[in-house]
Amino acid sequence: MATSGTPARVIAGFMLALAMIAVWVSGAAAQESGSITINAYACEGDDCTAPAVGVDFYASVLKLDYAAEGVTDDAGIVVLPLPAEASPGYEIHVTSLPAVEVPSGGDIPFAFDCTKNGGEAVESRYSQVQLDPGGDVYNAAISFAAGDEIACNWYLFSTDAGTETPPVAELPNTGSGIGFEQSSLNRTFVLTFLALVGGLTAAYASIHAIRTRR
Repeated sequence: MATSGTPARVIAGFMLALAMIAVWVSGAAAQESGSITINAYACEGDDCTAPAVGVDFYASVLKLDYAAEGVTDDAGIVVLPLPAEASPGYEIHVTSLPAVEVPSGGDIPFAFDCTKNGGEAVESRYSQVQLDPGGDVYNAAISFAAGDEIACNWYLFSTDAGTETPPVAELPNTGSGIGFEQSSLNRTFVLTFLALVGGLTAAYASIHAIRTRR
């Protein structure tokens, strides 16, 4: 009697573990909801209606050692994820790459406006980085909380044809971003699922062996 009940308990344990893994994966996916969508436009004079195609955007949250990067599509749009563990009041810093350096005190080379969750106001500001020996680089610092859906219009100003193109500054690449986080989650789930399948297979073999001995 005790021997015949053991395989059933083993299978029940594995099924419970599988259910717990499914809940964990769905919870992790829910935590990853939240993004910042950038609609980028290339300005020529006062005309800022043309989509800015193929522009590389970089976003980072220094407090979380978090970064993401993406390139605008044919409509001038790129979607970057927000970190799930952020608290309200955190800022995500966004800039195009390479970041345009302007002379110290010069005009900011872009403009932006953002809303969240279908039209709510978002606190945002220009963040200035002073370079040595005398230039400035700007990025957008946008307040957010985990799960926010932020949408920003981003206007890139062109350099006058008669002026020299200013030098550019590259931002550091931390190695983290969209692909890294998603692949880590997928790899963990696949390995756990394969382990559970192996366990169920072993349990089935155990039941089969007991029935054969009978």
